[in-house]
Amino acid sequence: MIGHPKLTSDFSFIPEPNEGAKDPPLSGQKCYGSDLSKVTTGSIIHTKKLNISYLIDYYQKMSSIKEKFFLDNNFIDKLAGSDKLRKQILSGLKEDEIRKTWQAGLDKFAVIRSKYLIYR
Repeated sequence: MIGHPKLTSDFSFIPEPNEGAKDPPLSGQKCYGSDLSKVTTGSIIHTKKLNISYLIDYYQKMSSIKEKFFLDNNFIDKLAGSDKLRKQILSGLKEDEIRKTWQAGLDKFAVIRSKYLIYR
């Protein structure tokens, strides 16, 4: 789930401590947003790409608290592998512009990967 008390949406939830988030920042507060648990593994596999639209969309929707959108520890950098994605979102790049910056690395990986493919 993704959301915030200052948003408006048909979907609401109240963050509570759990295994993955022992002390969620908005614990106990009613938040409005999206239920990402409805996104199926099959739909992710079918699209063959990482969906970063939620991240970009919510960053834009949260214009009043953008300075606090990413956690102070910049954990997003660890998840993404570097600070590049966070900085691209902060600078206002669109999803397709961000994806274009990945292409050189994807092409390089495809060459390395091709040596290990058993089937065409």
